[in-house]
Amino acid sequence: MKTQASTLVFLEQYEMGYRGYHLSITVMIALEIILSFTCFVRAQAPTVVNNPKPERISSDPTVSDTTYSETYLLPLLKNKDPQIRQSVALKLSELEKPSVVAIKAIVNLLADSSERVRFQALAGLMRLGELATDELSKTLSDTTLVGKFSYHSEAYNGGRYLNISNSDLAYAALSYAKTTDVDVLLSRYNTAPNSKTKPNAKTDIDFLLSRFNVSSKSVRERILRLLETVPVQVTPTLYKAIEGDDRTLAITAINMVGRASSPKTDAVPILSRIMINGSDNLRKAASFTLAKIPGVGITTLQRMLNSPNAVIRRYSLAAYPADVDSAALLIATFLKDPDSEVRSVALNRIQTPDFSESYFYARRSPCELVAKTEQLSKFWLTLPRSTVVDVLLLLKDASPKVRQSAIRTLGSLACIHPEHASTIADTLLKQIANPAVGIKSEAIAQLAKLTETGIAPRANNCLDIIVIELEKTMSQRRNKEVIESDNQWRTEEGTHQLLTILRKIKLPDTPHKDLIKLLTTLTLEQGEYGNKDVDSILMARPAWKDEMVKELISRYPKLKLFDYKALETLHHFKSNSPVFIQAFDQLLLHPDKNIRIQAAIELVELENTDRVLNVLQEGARSFEGYAGTYGLAADYLTNSIKGIERLIAIVEDPKTTKKTRNALLYYGLSRVVDKDKRVADLVLASAGDLSNPDQDHMIWALRSVKTHRDQVQTTLEKAFYSKNAEVRRAVAMVWAELGFLPDKLLNRITEDPVPRVRETVFQLLNSLPTNDSRLIDIINIAIKDTNQDVRDAALQFAGQLGNVGRAILTEYASKGNPLTYDFFNGIEKLRSYDRALLSVLELRKVNASQDVRTQIDDLLGTVESDSLVDRNKLYTQLQSQNENDRYSAAKTLFALHEDPWAKGGDIATVLMNIEVDRILRERLGKVLDQLYPVYEVLTSGRIRHLPQFPWPPPAGYQRVVVQRDLLKIGQNATLGTVYNKLVSTLETADKGFEHGLFELESSGFALVARMEHIESDGTPLPDPGRWIKDGYPNMSLLSFLGDLFFEKPGFFRIVVFAITDDVAPVANAKAQLPDFSTGAAAMPRDMAAKPFTNDQEVLALVYCFERRKNASIVPRRDGALSAQQHLIKAGVWAR
Repeated sequence: MKTQASTLVFLEQYEMGYRGYHLSITVMIALEIILSFTCFVRAQAPTVVNNPKPERISSDPTVSDTTYSETYLLPLLKNKDPQIRQSVALKLSELEKPSVVAIKAIVNLLADSSERVRFQALAGLMRLGELATDELSKTLSDTTLVGKFSYHSEAYNGGRYLNISNSDLAYAALSYAKTTDVDVLLSRYNTAPNSKTKPNAKTDIDFLLSRFNVSSKSVRERILRLLETVPVQVTPTLYKAIEGDDRTLAITAINMVGRASSPKTDAVPILSRIMINGSDNLRKAASFTLAKIPGVGITTLQRMLNSPNAVIRRYSLAAYPADVDSAALLIATFLKDPDSEVRSVALNRIQTPDFSESYFYARRSPCELVAKTEQLSKFWLTLPRSTVVDVLLLLKDASPKVRQSAIRTLGSLACIHPEHASTIADTLLKQIANPAVGIKSEAIAQLAKLTETGIAPRANNCLDIIVIELEKTMSQRRNKEVIESDNQWRTEEGTHQLLTILRKIKLPDTPHKDLIKLLTTLTLEQGEYGNKDVDSILMARPAWKDEMVKELISRYPKLKLFDYKALETLHHFKSNSPVFIQAFDQLLLHPDKNIRIQAAIELVELENTDRVLNVLQEGARSFEGYAGTYGLAADYLTNSIKGIERLIAIVEDPKTTKKTRNALLYYGLSRVVDKDKRVADLVLASAGDLSNPDQDHMIWALRSVKTHRDQVQTTLEKAFYSKNAEVRRAVAMVWAELGFLPDKLLNRITEDPVPRVRETVFQLLNSLPTNDSRLIDIINIAIKDTNQDVRDAALQFAGQLGNVGRAILTEYASKGNPLTYDFFNGIEKLRSYDRALLSVLELRKVNASQDVRTQIDDLLGTVESDSLVDRNKLYTQLQSQNENDRYSAAKTLFALHEDPWAKGGDIATVLMNIEVDRILRERLGKVLDQLYPVYEVLTSGRIRHLPQFPWPPPAGYQRVVVQRDLLKIGQNATLGTVYNKLVSTLETADKGFEHGLFELESSGFALVARMEHIESDGTPLPDPGRWIKDGYPNMSLLSFLGDLFFEKPGFFRIVVFAITDDVAPVANAKAQLPDFSTGAAAMPRDMAAKPFTNDQEVLALVYCFERRKNASIVPRRDGALSAQQHLIKAGVWAR
């Protein structure tokens, strides 16, 4: 008998790759019955791997080693029962030498109507390996759809739903086969028709049907992918492919020789001929394969290094192994090679000895590379002493490529030879002024990496050089041609690298005027978020920060020109310095009310003067409960006694609107209710005012009142007479939270006509002792309530009452009442069960839903007493036709410590079945992600470049056409040009403007921006309040708009730019606005190259939403701005 632990080991081994497990005795008996055609067998676990059967399993007496002949098995594949077909597929794949007919039969099952049968066939073909290669390779051209497949995609980081074909499943089987017949794959590649050949269609119908087949190119691509990953055995066919006419196949074959566990030395003559006579790509592949053949392969490369042909020397040098003795000395000699390309390769090898991974290493700091491995350190330390001098001389080389490589190599040498580090740093500094853009950029990049590690130039003019170059780079960033080209990221990166150098070099205490101007501009571009590099430079330099504040103010000679971007920048410089205080003090007179208030908010913590408080009071007078500047003004007033007095004055002012009065009491003053008796009186009076439309809010505010309990209780009693159910519900909840005795409200709540109020009675019952008889009476009344929510609340509460509650729940279940989530929640709270309750639950499983049956099984699995659960019923459930019921029973029995190998190993069989299903789904999912990259596939399973934007667009928008002269994109613009311009516009307006790209059916696209949180006049909230935290909540946009997600009411905006020829679409009320995060992050090249035609326009769609108090988010109707006004407020239109 197996133990529980052995089962876990079994499953772990199964996932790690053991194959060949046989069916349990019970299953084999069933199969024997099938063979006599008197009954059928239940489904069995697919076998997914090829390893020999472990001795521990093969010696198990509960496992049958019975085998069946093909003659018996093949006819059963026509049986209508999928479980029979699945079992036969398993047995066919276990045959020692299956015939071609048997293998074809298994391959045909890939198209079975049952997914489980398809999985069984897939697992069997993986197990058969090279025996099935021939049939599977033929199936690569069969794109017949066999069904839909849903799985969790690692690439998509979520669920995917695709149509899959025979070709997909065959590719998956070949990808995970233990062994593969490479010769068969090579032959299939060579016999596939050329992709350029037109289909030989006899009729139009034949031609149309051929369009649905995998093209020869796709078959060849799939075979090449397989050849790149399958285990390799070097064969004559492989050598033939190397010398064949197909260069793509030849390169793959050469690489396969290199991947072989022990590359054959007889490949060397073939590879040598390719090095001499082959194309560049063939030479490259041959050289790296020669480097992997010890002895004769390395010797051949050394001979090739002496070739008069520079191309042969170049590829030989690139592949020469760094771990060979004297490799560093040999490679360094080629720094003086007469060919510039060879010199460049030599430099790259010194910079990064493992040349094949040069891109990976290029992303690392040079000093980080020195310590990467002992092998690299050994290589560098054996370089000749003259290497540094030789590389410095190459900075004057005639070839720009060599000079650029020399700069990269110097970055590495500075770390290898600290004695030369300063000299190298000063040399790189001089190269920053080089007119060649590539050399300049490389010098900046390497110097930035070195300064990060503490190696900085010592030249006296270092700061001046960096400032001059920073000014040039920043001016390029604003250049229209640069912005519209693909080089914008280069200028961004260059700016960052120059700032990195500035962070590390020694700066004078006296601010550098030109640098102050540049740093101010950079911070102004970033606004509230600031620039991290600039912040690091300013750290511990308060005098520099003060000068930047002065510089910022000087750029706005007229106060009214000082805008929100400047305000955010000024906020980023926040300090206690007089310069900062003076700047914000001037803004208290700004004509824009919001800017005045934000200035006062900045100053109130530094100087609590009447001027500051007056501005905050001005803002508080306009507060009506919406999140934003006015609410912040009210919040800050509550932080001081003077501020509280001003808020009280506003509330008591008869001119104040009821909306503002209630908002100030609820959101502001309620937080300080115990600090001032006048505030307490105002809150109590408002909470007791039955005519107050916001009375429920004020009731909730009473939770903060700690010092006036008698008055609070009296107010609550009075408020319960309100006709507003939300008020009565708030009274009950606050009454319970404050711990008042429930006697005065119990009867009134249980008799309330509104269910939401009645269910709050259980909040009050928590304060009663468990032996109070009223508990049972109220629960029994509530369980019979006409409202399910009230009944559920009673069921949950019953779970807290021990034996009494168990009896109540047992009786409830025995009467056939709905077994809801709250019922099971109440059961779980009991923590102890009796036979009566469990018997009732077992009976309820008969006609219950799948979820309820599973919940009952999960509950049974937590029972500790052996005598309470009827295990025989669970074993019977293992034979169910329903897969979920089988799995649920197996999990429950396993949780009850039943031996998984007992009774024919039924528990182990079911668990194994589910586990193998999981493994196959995971493997097939990885294959599909590889075949169909996420950005090319829609959830419908269709292959597309981008997700679709609904058109006509969803209703609820304001629209405006953005004129071409405003875009400044020129006459011959492409869709890529327009896309880059729109992205630049959004990101320049605010770095928080994330976006997603969607395709339009009319050969255009839509760019959807992230939702903003705005004021009622369209002004964005100050960052970071402008943006919903972490983008959208984890739900669909439609669900989000219907959810009370925010603490306070407010306004929200989404901007969509659509490139379309339909500038007056009829809105589609049924369409849904997609979440920006579901769009693509970049535009595919083929779309970017398409022209922006004269018929197309940039149509801006602005969606504005409002969430009012106690309501869902809805499109804003009253007082909505025009689309152009919204874009101006968002900072987009003017740019």
